Amino acid sequence: MNNRNIPEETKRLVRQDCFFGCVLCGAPIFEYDHIEEFHIVNKHEISNLALLCPNHHREKTSGRLSSDRVKNGRQNPFNKGREHASPWHIEPGRNRIVEFGSNIASGLDGDGDYRVIWINGRNYFVQHSENGWVTFSAAITTIDGEILLLIDRGELKSPVNIWDIKYQGTNLKIRVAPTEIILDMDFSNEKIRINHGFFVDERDKSGLYIKDKKIIAAFKGIERGTCEGGFAMGNQGGVFGLASDQSFMENRPYGFAFFYGP
Repeated sequence: MNNRNIPEETKRLVRQDCFFGCVLCGAPIFEYDHIEEFHIVNKHEISNLALLCPNHHREKTSGRLSSDRVKNGRQNPFNKGREHASPWHIEPGRNRIVEFGSNIASGLDGDGDYRVIWINGRNYFVQHSENGWVTFSAAITTIDGEILLLIDRGELKSPVNIWDIKYQGTNLKIRVAPTEIILDMDFSNEKIRINHGFFVDERDKSGLYIKDKKIIAAFKGIERGTCEGGFAMGNQGGVFGLASDQSFMENRPYGFAFFYGP
């Protein structure tokens, strides 16, 4: 075999084996490394491939990290037995625009917190601005409300017990089966776009679905309303809110575009 391109299915199996993180530190941003160099083995064996973060990969390539140490990490991945991969820090940026399908939300100028998604008394997506630099927090869920991906002021925590997680450039996809994507998002320190995902309250399965370029309001698991091509800029309280019960409406924040259902 002279083709240095690793087959996609081989990559997926290596990601699973290594629990979606660097085998030495658990970082969820990684590269594929041939433990015994490719020019020697001339093939892509799963057992000879490991995930390494950019720092550890550079250390191995430069000769400062031994193959033996990587082999040991491959046999005992850092993330094995953990709920999440090691946190990955997303640097602050200047951009205040967030995209949910074809809907765009732009936060206020100035410092402070800007609630982009609020559901039944809980914040699911918040922008934080300090000295002109913006970070964000998010709780992205499954359709049943189980927390899938957490971001806390730019610190990303991704799951490791899942069928597949794939980062490619700025894109992140999480699958629970070969053709079933439950999260598709693009992010960097300057761009946030949710192409497909869920923000759902596990207590009654009400929330907002992002799919087919729309925001879909679901009440107790039943889709009721949609928003497509919307643009919200500078709302004082926030952007998208959903309340599935009158008791939540009584304490709703000011300034949201609200979905309300019994």
